Amino acid sequence: MYLWKCWRNTRVRFVVILILAATCQFQVHSQALVIDKFASTGISVIQDPARIEGYWQALADQIGLSFLFPCLFIMGFGSLSPGDEFAHGTADFLLTRPRSRRYFIWTSWLTGALEILTIALVYVSVIFVTAIWVTRTVYTWKLLAMVLPIFILGLVFYSPVCLMTALERSGRKGYGSGLGLMILYSLLIALFRARWGIHLPTPTALMRPFWNMVNGATGIHTWAAASQSVIAPMIGWSLFAVGCPLLAQLYIERTDV
Repeated sequence: MYLWKCWRNTRVRFVVILILAATCQFQVHSQALVIDKFASTGISVIQDPARIEGYWQALADQIGLSFLFPCLFIMGFGSLSPGDEFAHGTADFLLTRPRSRRYFIWTSWLTGALEILTIALVYVSVIFVTAIWVTRTVYTWKLLAMVLPIFILGLVFYSPVCLMTALERSGRKGYGSGLGLMILYSLLIALFRARWGIHLPTPTALMRPFWNMVNGATGIHTWAAASQSVIAPMIGWSLFAVGCPLLAQLYIERTDV
């Protein structure tokens, strides 16, 4: 029953973001055309084999960065987590039900995670199909592997808002706080890099090994280096994404309603 409530609360936003992610393909393909220096004002058919290769490689470079814009809307899923029930005055009814409070936290979070996975699948699939139409060929199926880092990137933006919504007891304040944390961390990344030469971990670093894979890194040594470089960031950011609802659970379980 609560799963249906989570879906009902997020379905309109989910459809809007799904359409937004699908239409972002035009930005990705336009950037790929610019990087490939293809003289065109729109998406036209590419026939030169050399340009086909450059075009698909440019797509791999742009597909993750362009998803940052839909991520700003994906954060809104977190503002509809159980912490928002306090703002609507329904927390005393919901959180005193026979179900445990962790059930409500994780059901809500998993609903958002499945929606983000669907958005990532549609986003990458539409770009992949459009690339086939533009080049009239399947240059590499490896582009579909970008679903994994893009999914984790979406979770990294989504989960902090779930936590802040619980702490702030308001979806609107939770979204604002979560967005503020992301902006603050981005500024810290730039400050540490410019002043002390320290490179803090960034979610977009998840994309680099997949970029190399799509761009033709097929040697055994290259694959080994790529897998080693992606394992730690993926584990780290995945733990971060799961840790946020866990902290929200610990907080709400100790909250008097």
